[in-house]
Amino acid sequence: MSLFRRNRTTEPTIAGALRLAPSTLALLRCPTCRTSLTREGDHTLADMVCERQHRWPIISGVPVFSGTGRDVEIRPMEHTSHQPSAALLAHLADAPKPWLHLGAGASAVAIPNSIELETAVFTRTDVVGDVHNLPFADASLGGVLALNVFEHLSNPDRAAAELRRCLAPGAKVVIHTAFLQPLHADPYHFYNATETGIRRWFEEFDIDSVSVPGNFNPGYAFSWMSSELLLGSSENPALANATVGELAGFWRDPSTRQGPVWDAFLDLPDQWQRVLAAGFEIIATRPEAAEGTPS
Repeated sequence: MSLFRRNRTTEPTIAGALRLAPSTLALLRCPTCRTSLTREGDHTLADMVCERQHRWPIISGVPVFSGTGRDVEIRPMEHTSHQPSAALLAHLADAPKPWLHLGAGASAVAIPNSIELETAVFTRTDVVGDVHNLPFADASLGGVLALNVFEHLSNPDRAAAELRRCLAPGAKVVIHTAFLQPLHADPYHFYNATETGIRRWFEEFDIDSVSVPGNFNPGYAFSWMSSELLLGSSENPALANATVGELAGFWRDPSTRQGPVWDAFLDLPDQWQRVLAAGFEIIATRPEAAEGTPS
């Protein structure tokens, strides 16, 4: 079950138009070899220092530092995403350098002093790139805001290290990420993290605090789980009418794990078992060594 929609467009490059200000453009580096970039015509940024001379396309005014290249997805310009609150933006209001809005989606308004980085081109995207290999100079960014991003990263440790590389000393990092959340944005949901896990991701930073924000309070965890459960069970009346006490009893007293409510959990289709599972089992086999190679 995928929540991603890959409706790509062949919208042409807008010649000569770059969304980035010249001062911000100067912060960009080749994500492959970390050298400076030169504008090569209207459609390309080029690394002329490295002998491989990497080239990165400019699509609709946005440099694209990813394998998608000129096939990058361009989202509808009328689309808007959930917007960061004033309280979150206040953490970065005094950033002395441009700060990175990682996974910004489609901002309703331009946020001063920010650089919006995404994996597709949204309304106000400045750069398309990969947080595991950021296209910015060392110590060039004044902060980072990443809301609901880290659970979708294949290597959060590498991402945190890249942020540290690109951040100026003293720069603030504001992260929201999943703990008790069902599978979403499949197949790009990799990790749900405990507080201990988040602290480990950012162990090379000075951690000011780790807290539960209002939009992640336990009510959201239970209500989201319940909503997905009813959707996956076709609104099974036994589940719809079950009480919190009845569900808690399944955990506290194994002898109660029977009857229509318990059976409804067991009867969930496999795809919904995977969305709401308490855990997974994996059985794997080490590949046989190829002939002539040591085992």
